[in-house]
Amino acid sequence: MQDGSICLHCGRSQTPPRDASHRSLEEEIDFINRESERLDDHIRQLYNQKARLRRRLNDIQSTTRILPSETLSIIFLHGCSLHQRRIGIGPLIRFGAICSLWRQVAWSTPALWSTIETDIRTKTAGSNLAILDLCLRNAGMMPLSLDLRFDEEDLLSWGTTPKVVQLIVELVSKRENAEKLRFLRLQDPPVDWIRLLWANGGLDNLRVFALDGTTSVTDLDQGFTLPNMPRVHRLVLSNMWYHVIIPSAQTITTLELSMMSTEISVGIFIQCHNLVECHYSSDNQTQSDNDTSLDLPSPITFAHLTSLTWHFSAKEANFSLFRHLHLPVLQRLRLACLYIGPIPPEPFELLQSFFSRLPVSLSTLELDSWSCSRDDTHRLLPQLPGSIKTLSLHDCFGSFISHLLHELTPEQDERKNFPLLERLFISNALPRACLSLVTGMLYKRGDGVDAQFELEIPRPRFRPIEGRPDVVGGLEALARDRQIKLKYFELSPKSK
Repeated sequence: MQDGSICLHCGRSQTPPRDASHRSLEEEIDFINRESERLDDHIRQLYNQKARLRRRLNDIQSTTRILPSETLSIIFLHGCSLHQRRIGIGPLIRFGAICSLWRQVAWSTPALWSTIETDIRTKTAGSNLAILDLCLRNAGMMPLSLDLRFDEEDLLSWGTTPKVVQLIVELVSKRENAEKLRFLRLQDPPVDWIRLLWANGGLDNLRVFALDGTTSVTDLDQGFTLPNMPRVHRLVLSNMWYHVIIPSAQTITTLELSMMSTEISVGIFIQCHNLVECHYSSDNQTQSDNDTSLDLPSPITFAHLTSLTWHFSAKEANFSLFRHLHLPVLQRLRLACLYIGPIPPEPFELLQSFFSRLPVSLSTLELDSWSCSRDDTHRLLPQLPGSIKTLSLHDCFGSFISHLLHELTPEQDERKNFPLLERLFISNALPRACLSLVTGMLYKRGDGVDAQFELEIPRPRFRPIEGRPDVVGGLEALARDRQIKLKYFELSPKSK
C-alpha cells in the first residue's frame, strides 16, 4: 500500500519539508484554539453565574417568593376560612393561575379543599364535575364539608335527574369520597339523588346533614322518609312542606328547623327524643294556612334537652306541643311570641302552664319579638323559675320592654322577680324614659351590691336636656358606684 503523499510516477514525496517557521505557526494556531475553548468555557460560566444572579434578583423582588411555602399555605388557609368558598369562581382555582409556586402550595394544602360549595346547573354540570373532582382529590384524607345547591326549575325542565347531574352523585358517592364526608348540605336536590347517595352505604361517617327543600315531579303528600343516617348527630331542615320521617331519629342530638310550618316542625321535633339542642325559627310569612291539631302523646318529655329555641304562634300544633311539653333539664330557653298586643286566653293559659313547669336548672331566658300587654307581663313573669341569671330581649316592642322593667323593679318589701339575675341584654335602642327605668330598676333591686352585674344595651344617642336629669350620666354613675359592668354596643344602620 502506497502512502498518499508519494507521487506514483516519479516516486518523490509530495510533502514539503517542515521547517521551524512552519512548526511555530501550527503551535500558535493550537494555542489559539486552546485559548478559544478556555474563553468559551469561561463565558459559559459567566452566563450561568449571570442567570443565577438574575434568578436570585427575581426571588428578592418577587412578592410571591419572599415567604416560605409553609407560610403561604397558612395565609391561604386563613384567607379562605373566613368566607364560604364557591368552587369555579372562588380563590381556590385562582391560586393556580397566579404563578407556579402558588399553584404548588395550594394544590399541596389539603385543608384548603376540604370545604366545597357550588351551584349545580345542568348547563355547567360538566365543569362543576371536573372542579369537584379536583377538590376531592386535592383534599386528600381531610374530612370533607360539601354544600351542593341545585335549582328546582332547572332540574324540572330536564326531568329532575339529567345525566350530567347524575355523574355528580356518582362522584360524591364513590367510597373513597363518601367515607371522608362529615358535613353535607343539599339545596333542592332531586329526591332520587338523596336516595342514591346512601344506596352504596358509604356515608356512615357523616356527622351533619342539612337539607333545604327537595325537587320532585310527584307530590309528597304521604311524606318523605330520610335515609337511615346512623352517625348523624346534627340535622338541619328547612323549606320542607310535607311530613318528614326520620328513621335514625334516636341519634340526633341537635336539631335546627327553619322556614317551615309549625305543624311540620312539631312533627319532626317529637321524633327526636334524645335532643340536647333544638332551634326552630319561623315568622308569619312562613306559616302554613293549614291549622291542624296534632294527636300528641302526653307528656312529651325530652330528658336531655338543655337548649330550646321556639316560635310560639296561634297554631293548634303549637298549642298541642306546649300543652304536653316537659323539659326537666332545660338550661336555656329562647322563645319568640308572634302575638301583637294582649295574648288571647287559651294561648296565655298554655304559656302560664308551660312557664310554671320549667325546671330550676333554667339559667338563661331570651325573649324574641314580644309585645304583650302590661297585665299579661305581670301575670306571666312570676310563673318563671327564680333561677334565671341571664335575661335577653331581642327585637321586643318598646312597650313590652317598659312593662318588663316595671315588673323587675320591686316595690318596698316586695319579692324580686329573678332574684339571681346577673346579666341583662337589650337589643333595641332605648328611649330616655326606658333608660330611666333601667337605672331605677338596678338601684331598687340592689343589683351590683353583693355580686357583679352586667348590663349590655345600645349606646344612647340623645343629649342631656338642660333643666332635666341626665339619665345617661345617672346610669353610668350608678354603674361606677356598684359592681355593674356597663357595656355599650353600636347598632347597625338597619337596626336604628
